[in-house]
Amino acid sequence: MMGKLSGLRKPTNAEIEEKAQSFISSAPSQSKQPAKQPKVREKKFERHTFSLTQEASQAIDSLSCLPRTFRSSRSDVVKAGVEALKRMSEDEVIKLLEEVKNT
Repeated sequence: MMGKLSGLRKPTNAEIEEKAQSFISSAPSQSKQPAKQPKVREKKFERHTFSLTQEASQAIDSLSCLPRTFRSSRSDVVKAGVEALKRMSEDEVIKLLEEVKNT
């Protein structure tokens, strides 16, 4: 009985993909128009990981709850902070960064 099952094995991903493509390409076309290429979506956001103190994390949570007419996320608070820093003079930003670094 064991001899009958000796040739069985799990197909590889490449074999599965090849069989799937063969099956798909053998199907009759229902349209005379070429298939539309899917739109490639541009990545709007990048994910980054950084460390925060418990106090800074709580401050971000509190600030995100301030708006009453729309929903604000933690990311929105960080983006707003970056925008506020960009509007400051270089000396002001350096002074603030130094204060944060020394706490």
